[in-house]
Amino acid sequence: MDLHRVFSKSFAAGSLAAVAALCIVTASHPRAEDASGSTACPLEHKITELLGQWKAATEESKALTDAQRQQIAAQVAALKAECPVGSRLGSTVEAVRDVLGAAIACEEANAGRCPVEVAIQSSKGQLSPALAEAKQLKEAHSKAIRGLHELASYVAGVAAHEDCTRAQGKAASSATVAKTGAACSEAASACPVRLASRIGALKASWATAPAEVKALSESKRKALLTAGGNLAETCKAAALVPPSAMALAEGFDGLEKLHERIVAWAKANPEIFGSAPQDLHLSFALQAALFDETRELLTTVRETMGAMAAVAQEAKTETEVGTAKRS
Repeated sequence: MDLHRVFSKSFAAGSLAAVAALCIVTASHPRAEDASGSTACPLEHKITELLGQWKAATEESKALTDAQRQQIAAQVAALKAECPVGSRLGSTVEAVRDVLGAAIACEEANAGRCPVEVAIQSSKGQLSPALAEAKQLKEAHSKAIRGLHELASYVAGVAAHEDCTRAQGKAASSATVAKTGAACSEAASACPVRLASRIGALKASWATAPAEVKALSESKRKALLTAGGNLAETCKAAALVPPSAMALAEGFDGLEKLHERIVAWAKANPEIFGSAPQDLHLSFALQAALFDETRELLTTVRETMGAMAAVAQEAKTETEVGTAKRS
């Protein structure tokens, strides 16, 4: 990945907008009323449901015997070795988790210098309409990246480590996130540079995945689909990997769409960001560029998984037709 290119792309919208993009982000989907009468973003609701399912599946996995764990590990390892998606998904989700972890760490390390937070503290509770909006969006951003980070942590436990019992959502605290991304104030640009290198390598790898899916023989496709179905029946956590990976892609889509709205908001309220130090502008601009590259990676992941799903649907239809003819 050419960091100069992605940095320039992000910074071209203006450094104030770059700061706003990472200080203030919220879900871009329309909010709908749920059964309790409260409003919730559809994507937020989906992630919340998935997290609940992951927690339940992880709890159930504690009852697995050593033999069952070994069997599941062997099944996952086999899929990773032969499947164009499975061979890449573990390292990809780990990288996505670390990108989110670095963003959380950066947010926490610079909380006292964030121009929105500084303006809120200076207002002494008398928030202007623009600042009130900023406060609401800032809180929504924090919740969004932490929810996505927790979801990615669960997926990585299965997809990267071949262990249903290892799937755990990491709480978004400084102590936890420090393991996945050094605070921006401590590592300067080193953290996004390392992450950018990983994302770039993964993008290059996934670029060939769709062709590999198409090149699979019919017998190999059926074998992989059968193995995946068997694994999902044995390990409920494994069954949650595909929808969770799709939800991560949706999450980054939402952040990207909202970035455009935030740029416009920041341009309309430049006075709030005028006092931000230049290094803070740089840190957040690099984070924005990294988020953009990660979104592009997840788009390819989603497309490739969609191709595999299409193959699965074709196989299911063929089986149903064959059964109907025999009956």
